[in-house]
Amino acid sequence: FVLIFMLDLIELRRIEAAEGIANQLSKSRNIVYLPHGPQMLLNITGGMQ
Repeated sequence: FVLIFMLDLIELRRIEAAEGIANQLSKSRNIVYLPHGPQMLLNITGGMQ
């Protein structure tokens, strides 16, 4: 029981840290977010028409 609680607590801390990092990066004008994997779509020929 204690081990499961500790693992859940660690996961919660990771989520909180990721949320804080994402919040901080979202306020910066020099950061661009590119998702990883099949969700990333780039329109590299759209400007050449």
